Amino acid sequence: MPPEKRRDEILDAAESLFAGKGYDNTSTNDILNAAGIARGTLYYHFPSKEDILDGVIKRSCAASLAAAARVASDQTIPLAERLFLTIAAARPESQTSEWMLDELHRPQNALMHEKLNSSLLGGLVPILTDLVIEGISKGVFKTTYPRQSVEMVLSYGSMAFDEEIFSKDEKEGQDQLLRIEAFLHNLELLFGAEAGSLRKLAHHLGSA
Repeated sequence: MPPEKRRDEILDAAESLFAGKGYDNTSTNDILNAAGIARGTLYYHFPSKEDILDGVIKRSCAASLAAAARVASDQTIPLAERLFLTIAAARPESQTSEWMLDELHRPQNALMHEKLNSSLLGGLVPILTDLVIEGISKGVFKTTYPRQSVEMVLSYGSMAFDEEIFSKDEKEGQDQLLRIEAFLHNLELLFGAEAGSLRKLAHHLGSA
């Protein structure tokens, strides 16, 4: 069997176990049995359970970026709408991903969180930059700094909506709504979009 196929089989088995039992409650023996492989084969591909977790999350990140790229290239979708849908496509929303987000926010996984967050945002930069450049050519956006503006938007957004930094409990509900409004307002300023246009579109997509 090709090494990449065997590697994917191990990751498939591990991801299913992590989602069902939790990372801490899954042993390497569980993964061995689920994948139907020998211990030496497992350690050839992944020296530790932590490496398996890293592989699962990296693969999810790559899949998210591929999904974002597909949306971004869909010319049947209006450009401004495509911008929001591309960002949304890169977010892990599946039920399987809930355990993944929990693991990334554990203190002992801070370095992995930082590395993979950087990988995801870094991968989104060229995708969104191409959209902004397309928007400039169509008169939807007006900015001299398309890539830099995208980098600022992603950096700000990743911090402003991180639950570990700003809580999202009921007491913070109003602040969260204001944060979203401020984010969309600054998005319009950075991209040089018509005032209110992106806020109106975001509200429309949110209620659809």
